[in-house]
Amino acid sequence: MLKKNLLTTLFICTLNCYANNSYKLFFTDTIVLHKLYNKGNVYLQSNKIDSAIITLKKLIELEKKEHIHYFSFGAYRLLGKCYFEKNDIAVSKQYLDTLIKEQRLVGTKEDIAESLFIYALDLFNYEPAGAISKYAIVIPKYEEALQLYKELGNKEKEADILKSLADVYLNQGKLILAEKYLKKALSIYKANNKPDLFYTYDLLSVVNRLQGNLDESLSYALAALDNI
Repeated sequence: MLKKNLLTTLFICTLNCYANNSYKLFFTDTIVLHKLYNKGNVYLQSNKIDSAIITLKKLIELEKKEHIHYFSFGAYRLLGKCYFEKNDIAVSKQYLDTLIKEQRLVGTKEDIAESLFIYALDLFNYEPAGAISKYAIVIPKYEEALQLYKELGNKEKEADILKSLADVYLNQGKLILAEKYLKKALSIYKANNKPDLFYTYDLLSVVNRLQGNLDESLSYALAALDNI
């Protein structure tokens, strides 16, 4: 009986040691990955783009080896931004496409919606205005993100995307559609007591001025000034 109890105790101790070591290893690895992510982000913010790319790629490779996704989603997003800054739109899109593909497998609905939103917003802002092909990518991504945020019940994000879509339609010269989306966004913002509505009113002023609705344009311009 004594021998049996001793063996049981040794077995439990072995399991505890293994568990403790695994936890320490997990904890250490997580700290290393977190440091790499923060370092890559700091490099990007400091405009040290090449250093950011090297650091973020290292993070992704480490996580791939362990089949984990603690910081790689964020790293893919930052890499997309890095290559946008380098004006390498094609490579940026590759990283963002990979991000969304992986999130569809293991991410949450909110993860996917946020990535689609960021992808569309960055592509719209970075790709040259005359690049007609970008609209074929930007609009569907905004629309999918919009649908996901509706399903999640995130009203503020829903309004943000409606406003962003309106900006796209304004750039395309689709003024009636732009006004429609801006009014939808404004209605949601007001219903949710959003304090800063300057840019929404300002865009509505621009859209109405371009349509020749000068009285409405002035009214929205004054409302924008009241929301500074």
